[in-house]
Order: sequence, then C-alpha cells, then structure tokens
Amino acid sequence: TPDTLKAARAALNMTQARLATGLRISTRQFIRYEMGHTEIPGPVALLIEGWTTGRWPKLQRAHASANGAP
Repeated sequence: TPDTLKAARAALNMTQARLATGLRISTRQFIRYEMGHTEIPGPVALLIEGWTTGRWPKLQRAHASANGAP
C-alpha cells in the first residue's frame, strides 16, 4: 500500500529520488506509487520488502550510486 511504501522509505532513511534510483524508475513514478495514483507492482513491493528486511543488501550499492560513489 502507499502507506507501507512511505513507512519503508522512512525506515530506509531515503529520499524519493534515491529510492527511485535504486528501483531504476523515475522519481515521478515513485511519487505516483506513494500517493496511491498508480498500483505498486509486485516486483517493486518485493524489492522494498527485501531491502527493509535486510534480505537484499544491494540497496547500498544503488544508494551509493545515487550519491555519485562507485
């Protein structure tokens, strides 16, 4: 749900733009998900769940790339 997505983003301490980059979607699309204008696709929900539970540590690389690090 949009509220779950917002809570996950807060738990990850990430901006919409950084998390969108990690998901390889536009910030605009991510905002649509958070506002409930567009249904959150299953793969996006699974990635968010994996990152928030620590199952998939690759978010750190995506986060570093968003900050300009290798």
